[in-house]
Amino acid sequence: MIRNEKGFVLPFTLIVVTIVLFFFLNQVNLLLLEKRYYHEVEGTMTLEYMMETTIYRIKKDVHEGMTGERDLVIHFAEGTAEATISAETNEEPYRFRVRIVCITNNKHKYPVEFTYDSELDSISNWKE
Repeated sequence: MIRNEKGFVLPFTLIVVTIVLFFFLNQVNLLLLEKRYYHEVEGTMTLEYMMETTIYRIKKDVHEGMTGERDLVIHFAEGTAEATISAETNEEPYRFRVRIVCITNNKHKYPVEFTYDSELDSISNWKE
């Protein structure tokens, strides 16, 4: 037996604990990053839902005979959508300039501007 083996266990234990602690902290950091990512994706999906619903409502109002300029506010459980609809020119009363701003309760914002042609039922000049 060798008598100079005393003190081997403590340094080895410290090295192993340091490696395990580093791995654990790395996994916690990855979990927090994923949680933040999914929170942002949820906010984006909520904004997309609000935008699609608002566009559907605008198309419905236009097809029901809306003329001139109109402001529209739609309240959702997740936030609010504000829209301004105006005829583009007097010569083309079927073309409308639409501005929509969707804001979630978490203050995510999604502004959009586009032209809606009610005769062709098409959206053009989409600007975010």
